[in-house]
Amino acid sequence: ADVEYEAYEDDEVAADARDAVYMETEEIPVPEPSAPIPEPEKGYSIISFDAYVDGNISTMGDVEIQGSVNGDITAKGNVDVQGSIRGDVVGEKIGLYDSKVKGNLKAVTGIVQDSNSILVGNIATKNIILGGKVKGDIDTLGMTALRSSAYYVGNLTTGSIAIENGAVINGSVRTITNGDLNEPFEMI
Repeated sequence: ADVEYEAYEDDEVAADARDAVYMETEEIPVPEPSAPIPEPEKGYSIISFDAYVDGNISTMGDVEIQGSVNGDITAKGNVDVQGSIRGDVVGEKIGLYDSKVKGNLKAVTGIVQDSNSILVGNIATKNIILGGKVKGDIDTLGMTALRSSAYYVGNLTTGSIAIENGAVINGSVRTITNGDLNEPFEMI
């Protein structure tokens, strides 16, 4: 389509007007990024004391649960629970502080539970410190510590164990070793 332009005294103004019309119809090329786009920084999410979430939570960063969650929680970072959860929890480290959890826990490096927390579910982690009530099986490759306030019901498989006086265990305890279990008895 031909576009008519008003006659301008200044030819440069007329050229700018023509260029503006062509820019509206031409596709503008998008330059390729010169460097890879960085991954987003890990964030910190908080579910406050007065909040209730009915659904799963997934985050690249840390999450703190002060309220109630009915769903699974998956975090690339740490998960601190001060509220209640009905669902599985996965994170780098998991802390249970004055909390109630019904679901399985899986932490890459460790789990810490205070004396006011209750967990009903299985646990898989590298190291764990129990101080509250737990009902479920525990698998740890590293160290398990039961504080004097711990009350544990289930089957425990661990690399090593430390039990404070007063802790209660109702179930089996099995330590895993890298060597032959009969080796210490070969001298007899």
